[in-house]
Amino acid sequence: MAVPSLLVVDDDKIYHFLMTRLLDTLNASSKVNEIRQVYSGQDALAYLKEHLGDNRCIVLLDLNMPSMSGFEFLDVLTDLPEIRELCSVYIVTSSVNESDREKADEYEVVKGYLVKPVKRSVLEELLDEEVETLS
Repeated sequence: MAVPSLLVVDDDKIYHFLMTRLLDTLNASSKVNEIRQVYSGQDALAYLKEHLGDNRCIVLLDLNMPSMSGFEFLDVLTDLPEIRELCSVYIVTSSVNESDREKADEYEVVKGYLVKPVKRSVLEELLDEEVETLS
């Protein structure tokens, strides 16, 4: 099977910078096919529709974004089974609100809920497990 891609979806440029640094320290580019960072749910959906094909994708998804929240992204993704079945989504958010965690658990595609800042060891374990499972 093909090596999965990694898609980081967050509207915060500083978060993207920090995630890039963290992924570099984990040598993530050697574990996944591609690392793509986008700033909105709409851009994430466009990327998945255009580039996913038959490849698998690990999605690190922020919840609180303008114009399309993480939950709105998940609602659209739920209605796209040909794409949804190729994705493993992890919520990565600053929200510690239990209702957000419970709502995230309602989506079959959501594999985990991580609170920012994500620890290096947690991200490394997540990537290793997902790459092994999806490849």
